[in-house]
Formats: sequence, structure tokens, C-alpha cells
Amino acid sequence: DSHLRAALAAFDASTSGVREIRNILEHIDEYATGNGRLDHGVPTEPGPTLGVDLENNDVVLSARGRRVKVNDVVVAARTLGKCIEAAGSTRLIELHFPEGIDFDLIRIGSDGSRTIADSTDPEQQRIKALFAQARARAAALNLPPVNHGDCETCGLPL
Repeated sequence: DSHLRAALAAFDASTSGVREIRNILEHIDEYATGNGRLDHGVPTEPGPTLGVDLENNDVVLSARGRRVKVNDVVVAARTLGKCIEAAGSTRLIELHFPEGIDFDLIRIGSDGSRTIADSTDPEQQRIKALFAQARARAAALNLPPVNHGDCETCGLPL
């Protein structure tokens, strides 16, 4: 789905420092001694690795030249969440059942009991064949994709 791929790429781009700072924290012992992987083999003075500052009512994390404003990460996460929600609510069936929906008939007995019809049931076979024919006819029409509008959050087509 191009909308979701674009939304995820925008999230990754605006939060790239988070991943790097997380990696630095995961290996803080190496970075504290000047031997972290992101130091790229360049000798680095041992010493403080992580910085936490308050800047314009925002918490800023920093490590080895990378800076992340927590509010920016929150906004990026909310935006991604809204894009996912818009795609999911608009295209739920299409995203979950790209090949179409399969079904089974339910038989109601004289006592009110319900059972799923066996795959060899002639009525079930007839109805499934009709649906398959209808899907094949629709596919042969080569119809353009349904326009679900644009995401209210990022403006990309859903």
C-alpha cells in the first residue's frame, strides 16, 4: 500500500535519531569508552555519552552528535497512527482480504441448530461458483481502483 509505505517512510525520516540514540544506549559501555559502532572507528574521547536537556518546553535527547526532540517524535507517531487508522478504516476489507472474501453457508436445522455446510454441499458449490464467475468478470473489466479519497492527515491517496 503506497500510502502506508509513504507514511512509514516519513515517520522513519523524522525519527531517525531515535533509533541511533537507542543503539547508543544499548551499547553505552562501548560508547562511554570511545569505541561505539557509530563512531566509525574514529577515536573518540571517553566521557559523557547521553545528554538530556530542556529546550522550549521540550525534552531533547542527544548522543554522539545526534539530537531528538521528544515532541517531534510524539507528533510523528501520532501522524503515522492517524494514517494507519485512515487506511484501515477506509480500506479494511481490501487490506485484509485482497483476494476477496470466501464464505461458507450455514445450515439451520429444524431444531434451530446451526452447522456450516460441507464443501461438497451442492448449494454451497453453486453459490461459490457464481461468486467466482462474478469476480472473474469484474477482473476482466480491468476497472480502475476505487478512489477512497485522500488521507486527512498527510494528503496522500488512500
